[in-house]
Amino acid sequence: MKHLFALAAVLAASAASAQVVSEPESPLARARKTEVVSVGAAQAMAQTLYASRTPAAVFVNPKDVEAMPDGYKPEDLENAELTYRMENASRKITVVKGSELNRGEGVSWSGVTTEDGKWYQVETRGLAGWVRAEDLSAPGWTGWAPEIATAFATKPAPADGRRTAFAKEAASHLGDNYVWGGRAPGGFDCSGLVQYSMDVIWPGNKVPRVSRDQQAAAKSVASAAELKTGDLVFTGDPVKHVMIFVEDGELVEAMGRKWGVRRSELAGRIAGKPYSFGSYFQD
Repeated sequence: MKHLFALAAVLAASAASAQVVSEPESPLARARKTEVVSVGAAQAMAQTLYASRTPAAVFVNPKDVEAMPDGYKPEDLENAELTYRMENASRKITVVKGSELNRGEGVSWSGVTTEDGKWYQVETRGLAGWVRAEDLSAPGWTGWAPEIATAFATKPAPADGRRTAFAKEAASHLGDNYVWGGRAPGGFDCSGLVQYSMDVIWPGNKVPRVSRDQQAAAKSVASAAELKTGDLVFTGDPVKHVMIFVEDGELVEAMGRKWGVRRSELAGRIAGKPYSFGSYFQD
């Protein structure tokens, strides 16, 4: 009995000296609360996946890509029918190829797949779409190399040289084909050429995918006389086309299916059309 009293005394002293942290006040509990506040209880955590081949096609709602350019017909479009579940109900949608990923380019995936598991719903640069599961992989995929962890980390230009570097990058693709929804070497549409060329020289920029959004996000340039190398020229109302100003009234653009990426003259390209000018550069 004497031993039991002694043991009880030791345990009581130990409990009194120990600092017991209740679950609501623990670091883990606080982290959980912070996560819920910042992420939202109903919002899935996103995972970064990477394109494991070039090109990896992104299929989107047709309304989310450029208007059908001249020379194209609906039957030209690569499309797919997908079925996925939302709110415990099956949804079937028809999507078209609206963009492309380069090998190593990352996308955000929230865990949504089609019912057959063959497509992942992802977000890339603000464009929501679907990519074939076989075209994506997490870090560690076969052939992984750090130098291609992102698609556009190889040639960043210094801030004071971005205008010229942007124009030169676009011009380096002269002769490439015009591909509706294309944004990779060998095949571009008008806004794809702008976005890709900017990504190469300025990783982390916020240039949107399609021309109407590029115009809305750009800083307005008042007149043709104020254009500088690397500024953008938009035509259409609403905007349907974008071109890159180089110098001396010359443009580089993905003109269309018949011409591909080529040089053109500002005066001729805006004559008789609604137009506007914009820039993503501060100087």
